Amino acid sequence: MSHNVTFIINPSIAEVYRVLGRSKVFLHFRERELFGIVIAEVMAAGAVPVVPRSGAPWHDIIEYGKYGIGYSSSEELIKAVKYLLSDGYDKYSKVAISKAYYFSVNEYINRLCEMTKTVD
Repeated sequence: MSHNVTFIINPSIAEVYRVLGRSKVFLHFRERELFGIVIAEVMAAGAVPVVPRSGAPWHDIIEYGKYGIGYSSSEELIKAVKYLLSDGYDKYSKVAISKAYYFSVNEYINRLCEMTKTVD
């Protein structure tokens, strides 16, 4: 019997980043989430998010499929994972990493500084 899934209960942050650093796909199951910072974090690590087509991750982070893949059914979820593990990973990983930078502290500071310049 093959063991393809491992559950890690209460991992340390070092363990989380170690696993993310080796991951190609991140499956997110929470529907109608308000934001989902974890999506930006996995994108920064190079994993491609697969998220429900509801809530802020699909609209604001993935931008309707531009930076990851959305699903509305288990069939679509399976199809997305198969695509990413066959030949879609390279296409999405690079753009996911670039989009994750948008949510970085440095980028927020830069945008805030730009906004304050226009107020003066």
